Amino acid sequence: MFNNAEIKEVLFGRMGWRDSLSPVSLSEKNKEARSSRYFQDTHGAITLTNIYDNIEEVNAREDSFNKYLEDLQYSAILNSLNGVFNENTLIEQSLIFNRDSERRENPKSNPVGKVGYKISVSKDASYSCMIRTLSLLFAGTGTINVVLQHNTASILYEKTVEVEDGKEVVVSVDWPLYYTCDKYKGGFFYLYYESSLVPIDFTSPGFNKTYMFRAEPSEGESLEDLSFSNKTYGLNAEICSYRDFTEVIKRNEYVFDTIIGLQMAANVIELILNSTRSNKTERISKNMLDKLYNDLNIAYSSPEFPYTTGIRNQIAREIKRLKENLLPKGKVKTLTPCFT
Repeated sequence: MFNNAEIKEVLFGRMGWRDSLSPVSLSEKNKEARSSRYFQDTHGAITLTNIYDNIEEVNAREDSFNKYLEDLQYSAILNSLNGVFNENTLIEQSLIFNRDSERRENPKSNPVGKVGYKISVSKDASYSCMIRTLSLLFAGTGTINVVLQHNTASILYEKTVEVEDGKEVVVSVDWPLYYTCDKYKGGFFYLYYESSLVPIDFTSPGFNKTYMFRAEPSEGESLEDLSFSNKTYGLNAEICSYRDFTEVIKRNEYVFDTIIGLQMAANVIELILNSTRSNKTERISKNMLDKLYNDLNIAYSSPEFPYTTGIRNQIAREIKRLKENLLPKGKVKTLTPCFT
């Protein structure tokens, strides 16, 4: 897995478009080419005119065409990365604790202040965690506002949950727990709420053994005064950990130029092959359908094409090369679990 939003911005603009012979003025964003490589160099059919004359919008406006080119580049980036990083990266998926109805206590009021969990995650930036769901169980009906906060005092996410008397309420959140990102570096997290509603606690809950995160029950009038406890506060969470390639990609952004260029060529040729437009440029392109199809799909060299294979096959070879160079060999192994 990787952080789509971060990665798209890191890789966007490494390759760009030459604005010569463009049917409309290109934005600076689409002209940016930090690697000094251009999409037009990947294949003769990859021209701005061919794209302009084959997209669905006829006589596209300048802003509309530039937006289309941006989306086309984002698509090429994500398609390329998904081809390389497509293996199962899940390490674990676990609740903080296991509920057992035989251990249920009588409802017990919370102390004044914040209650919940202090969560620590692996300090290896190539691993990340995510809170997938929250589970709340209270003796009473009302509203609980659950907060995920980093220890730098930055609130990352909030979720308002309507709880029902004696009924478990489960909500999906998908809150990432990165050890390092653009907002902060290192540290830990607080998952907590403040409420006068009475939670249903559990006696000696079965806190699960986990490998990439640790959740400690805590309470206090403020986050600075939290102390460890053995309560569950009517709050549970399902947390998963997984291999995260965001930092690997960011540190090696240049190695993806070739595959992104090839993927862009494949996307544009597919656009031409499947276009329903009728215009002069499009008709000229249609006369070359067989050649374009072969350029895209031919798998092996032949007497007709002795020195080359199709773009899809070149993409497959590039994916193999990147996997061998970037992905760790063998399965992820961990030695010491965290006891929550």
